[in-house]
Amino acid sequence: GGSESETTMRRNRLGFDRLAFRPRVLVDVTNIDPSTTFLGHKMRMPVMLAPIGSLQTFEPLPRATVTRLRQLISEPTQLDLPENKPLLRLLLSHVILVS
Repeated sequence: GGSESETTMRRNRLGFDRLAFRPRVLVDVTNIDPSTTFLGHKMRMPVMLAPIGSLQTFEPLPRATVTRLRQLISEPTQLDLPENKPLLRLLLSHVILVS
């Protein structure tokens, strides 16, 4: 689903439509290494979690669960700033607006 005009969802769909997978058959798969790097951080597999909103509705300890999952797949931990109000206040207190 999307919200409001669903512009982002439409752009994502158009972006994915430009991709095509070419399956390769009869390829040696005895030593598969799905690891990759992202911004200099080695990841066990090319999987990343998008921000998850309102997870506390379904999970009593949402941040701990997501952090454990990120550690399992070796993804760098991201901070959810809207949910982390003390950190957000600290960051905003150090912002200098330039016009």
